[in-house]
Amino acid sequence: MKSLSMNRRLVCLSPGVVAFFVAALVSVWVPAYPNIHDDFGNLLVADTLLHGRLSNPTPPSHELLQSFHIVVEPSYAAKFPIGSGALMAFGKLVFGEWKVGMWLAASLACSAITWMLLAALPARWAWTFGMMSALHPMWQTGWSQEFTHGWLAVGSVALVIGGLLRLRRIGVGHGRSASIAVAIGLVLGMFSRPFEVALLSGLLALPFAYEWIRNGRLGSRAFWLAGSPAALILMLGFTMQGFVNQQVTGSWYQLPYQLHEKQYGVAPVFVWQIPHEPSLGHRFPEQVAFHRGWSMEAYESAASWSGYGRLMGTRALHLVKHWGWLLALAPVAAVAIRRVRFRYWGVWFAAVAAFLVINAIPWVSPNYVAPLIPLAILLSAVGIRAALHAMAHSSADESGKVFTHRGRLDRVVMIGLLLSQVVGLVVCTRSMVEARNSDPLPWFVERAQTEAHLLAQEGNHLVMVRYAPGHNIHHEWVFNAADPTTARIVWARWDESLADELQSDYPNRSVWLLEVSSDDSHRLLPWEPRT
Repeated sequence: MKSLSMNRRLVCLSPGVVAFFVAALVSVWVPAYPNIHDDFGNLLVADTLLHGRLSNPTPPSHELLQSFHIVVEPSYAAKFPIGSGALMAFGKLVFGEWKVGMWLAASLACSAITWMLLAALPARWAWTFGMMSALHPMWQTGWSQEFTHGWLAVGSVALVIGGLLRLRRIGVGHGRSASIAVAIGLVLGMFSRPFEVALLSGLLALPFAYEWIRNGRLGSRAFWLAGSPAALILMLGFTMQGFVNQQVTGSWYQLPYQLHEKQYGVAPVFVWQIPHEPSLGHRFPEQVAFHRGWSMEAYESAASWSGYGRLMGTRALHLVKHWGWLLALAPVAAVAIRRVRFRYWGVWFAAVAAFLVINAIPWVSPNYVAPLIPLAILLSAVGIRAALHAMAHSSADESGKVFTHRGRLDRVVMIGLLLSQVVGLVVCTRSMVEARNSDPLPWFVERAQTEAHLLAQEGNHLVMVRYAPGHNIHHEWVFNAADPTTARIVWARWDESLADELQSDYPNRSVWLLEVSSDDSHRLLPWEPRT
């Protein structure tokens, strides 16, 4: 561990390298498949970028190609920020695989976590917790294998926290690199989880801004000189986001997410808002079941004080269940240990306040609270170290020289923590392998196999998907590439009255009817129009 403290660059980079190769190794055992609506949306972002565009022309028969989280007017694009899609596009362009982008996101996040911890802990402790993140069972078998993940949000907030801690410690006059890190973190957050990262970063900045105002630093010339490169980075980031908005929605100020909710959404984003009628409505039963059924049920169950409390309990249990002791120990570290409580009260305040606001979003997903993960890691790490130091005892040799057993205790705990992560990673990977090989296969594996079967045949294909009543709306087959007119496979919703028009818009293709039952079993049949 001593050698690590002599090379801080190695301390930061090694967890990122390990995270990348662990993610790749898990992918060998658990192949990554898109399986939720968000996954296909992020794939559309990646494919669009790979075509050299930020949005796509509206495709022919776009009503039948419409799917969840996708806008088709005034352009064809996903509603999601471009961060994850950009990394996947890079992975596809350089390595030939979308999933390399997820591995890169894991690498960036784990190195950012380690860099953040170096502002508060000795190198050996920062490295240990960075490696624990790189070996985290749920993150590596989950986020690193999913086309929708929280890695970028985690990395962005880690950069913000690490930069703010350095600015507090070394002073603003010498903090140009730290302020640049904060700006890069904010831009990455804008391109991953913009609301949550902006909320949390603003709350984190409050105690630091208070110190700067009290010390008179905000009026100093050095403050503005240190912040000028960061301001330039932020301006470039906002300009880029505005250009994305303009390409997708036609307005520099309207996010793709906002346009999608205006056109298709019914339930509001926050529980204190009221439902609204979508401007484009819902033509298909699947859209009605999703927006007016599942989405509204989640909103209505949370739109009261009792519902808000239940949602908070569910989200807390969900987080602890998925992300483990890092979140479970954070309150202990922040409250029980006086030195941690005094020094990191601003971090604890930001975490609690952000959680209360984020909890007002009625849909429970780990990705929504991913920005809180770096705070939990920081508070847990400093708390565990402080607790070990409080428990460390001393002894004297025959000459009376006193020895403290702190270092030995630290090493035992570090090794134990890393071993526990390795064991958990092996167990989780085996469980996922068994789940993927279950009988019947998961629906998304069958969709991937059906797609591979069609691609292995000659020519292009048009697949019309007809769902049976009671079909699970979260198991959606209709998602398309950035340019459906040239894609080998076009997926469309079944509508007998528009079938001829659809085939006319996508000619010279083998036409198939895919029947999906309520239990996810399916049949792929050649389409034979009635005469």
